[in-house]
Amino acid sequence: MRLEIDVGNTFVKWRWVSDGTITKALRCLKEPFLSRIADIDEPELVLDELCDIWIGSVAGREFNEALTRALKTRWDITPLFAVSASSAAGVRNSYIEPTRMGVDRWLAMLAARHQDDGASTVVDCGSAITIDYLSAQGEHLGGYIVPGLQMMRASLLNNTANVRYDDEDLLSIEPGTHTGACVNNGTRYLLQALAGQLLEEASKSGSQLYITGGDGYLLQAQMPGALLVPDLVLDGLMWADKQ
Repeated sequence: MRLEIDVGNTFVKWRWVSDGTITKALRCLKEPFLSRIADIDEPELVLDELCDIWIGSVAGREFNEALTRALKTRWDITPLFAVSASSAAGVRNSYIEPTRMGVDRWLAMLAARHQDDGASTVVDCGSAITIDYLSAQGEHLGGYIVPGLQMMRASLLNNTANVRYDDEDLLSIEPGTHTGACVNNGTRYLLQALAGQLLEEASKSGSQLYITGGDGYLLQAQMPGALLVPDLVLDGLMWADKQ
């Protein structure tokens, strides 16, 4: 039995894996996660069967150290954290300092590589939207990082005195007739533009598009042929170097 954990900027996702089968998967906001360690047991788990805890985390050293202490207290197992490397499992990192790449991006690329050995574009729509390109030979060709939908909306609130709006769940991209619609539809309009650009690039290069992250469903809905893989980061843990 293995416990796999993906610690993002906002949410934590975890799942139990037994003999290659996912038996349970959950998520919660990052902040209360440490206090919930005692509540994340798999109901059928025999504690002696838990052998490994694998983690991909972008939360920073302080949170990771607190998480390690909590997991050791709960199960007496030292977790293994995935690290971004110069190469792993057929993927070669383009960064001069590979460990400076966010491990979530690295894990998502490793997972995508093992779904399809052709060229791929990996898009993670979370707090930030990250876009990474892999060649058919597994070379990381670089990428982009842009604000996610919530971050874009928050920046308008924080940096523009006269922009105030209710966080409405609007799906339209029509021009807004009040501030809430202008902000929500405007960010979705930008997401549509991004989707169009990615589709055009993929058509020219023959690249398979992989979408993950909390807002991934919004992007994938505008991208025929793109694959939505909600647990792409967790899937990459199998292929990553760990320490």
